[in-house]
Amino acid sequence: MSGMGFLRLRSTPVEVRGRTVELEWLEFPDVVAILPLLPDGRIVLVEQYRAPVNRPCLEVPAGAAAPGEAPVDAARRELAEETGYRAASLRPLGAYYPAIGYSSERIFLYLATGLEPGPTSFDEGEEITPVAVTPQEMERLIRAGRICDSKSILAFLLWRQEQAGLPVTAGFPPAPSR
Repeated sequence: MSGMGFLRLRSTPVEVRGRTVELEWLEFPDVVAILPLLPDGRIVLVEQYRAPVNRPCLEVPAGAAAPGEAPVDAARRELAEETGYRAASLRPLGAYYPAIGYSSERIFLYLATGLEPGPTSFDEGEEITPVAVTPQEMERLIRAGRICDSKSILAFLLWRQEQAGLPVTAGFPPAPSR
């Protein structure tokens, strides 16, 4: 899905201590992020330039859901587009709102297994390089700041928590009501 045209500035009047004030936020579609696990235990990341931080970043494959597209379907599509891999299984790890103070964005996290390689299909303006790392390498990359986004870090931590036999507590919050 193209990154152009789906971000909207919204506002709504809200009663605060007896006064009406306008609150603003960015309306953003649901997003999916996928932790792809290869049969040998390595994790597939993608490296791409991110303009807001003016540098290439390593992260899990991710993208916005199209209008009316179920998150699991968006996850399948984004995984294939960005890495070329098709997953036999996509299992939810959780979902969260990364910036509730100014954005309606909700990110659904998935673990992808049973990966089969195939062709990539990048959106216009994307230059993505898939990179496979071990879980230990991913942990080092997080500590070194090379992986620095919340969706990648949280997906990895939830997966590691599951591996340790601990319950995963991240829920699937409902969409905001307007």
